[in-house]
Amino acid sequence: MSNLAKHLAPTVHQDNQHASDHQFHRMDPEYYSSDEDSVHQELESYGITARRVYHNASVPVLYEQALKHERGTALTCTGALVAFSGQKTGRSPKDKRIVSEETSKDDIWFGPVNIPLSEDSFMVNRERAVDYLNTREQLYVFDGYAGWDPKYRIKIRVVSTRAYHALFMRNIFGFFTYMWIIS
Repeated sequence: MSNLAKHLAPTVHQDNQHASDHQFHRMDPEYYSSDEDSVHQELESYGITARRVYHNASVPVLYEQALKHERGTALTCTGALVAFSGQKTGRSPKDKRIVSEETSKDDIWFGPVNIPLSEDSFMVNRERAVDYLNTREQLYVFDGYAGWDPKYRIKIRVVSTRAYHALFMRNIFGFFTYMWIIS
C-alpha cells in the first residue's frame, strides 16, 4: 500500500464517542439517506460531517433540492433542469492533476494534460476540500461505477455540495441498482 493509499484509508476510531456526539437527524423531514447511519459514519471516518446527507437520492429529490436551494435553477418546457454553475463553466482540461506515486507513475502519460501532483500537495488540497465540505449544511453522495464492462468496472463515490452535480453523476456514471432483464 502506497503512502497516499494509507492517508486515504478511513480513520478507525477506537471509541464510539464520535458517533454518539453527532446527531444524524433521522426525524428531520428533509433527511434522506438510503441506508441510515452507515453513510454518515463512512463520511465521518474521512473527517467529513454534514447535518443532512442525500445518499443516492432519486431524480425527483435531486430536482426538488436543486430548485429549492440553488439560485438560477429552473425547469425547461421539456422538463430538463437548467442550472447556473457560476463564473467558471465548462470543462477545464488544463486543471487536471494526477498524483505521481510509486505504484502508478509508470502507467500514466504525464504531460500538458495529465499534470503530476506530489502526494504532499494532494494531501493539502484534500484537507482544504474536507474543510469546505464541512462548512456545508447538506451533502449529496452518489455511489456508482465507471465503465460498463463488469470486467473493467470500478466503484466510485462522489460527494458533492450541489444537487445538480449529483444528478449529473447519475447521468454520466452507472448507478448501483438491481435490474431485471426479462427476455
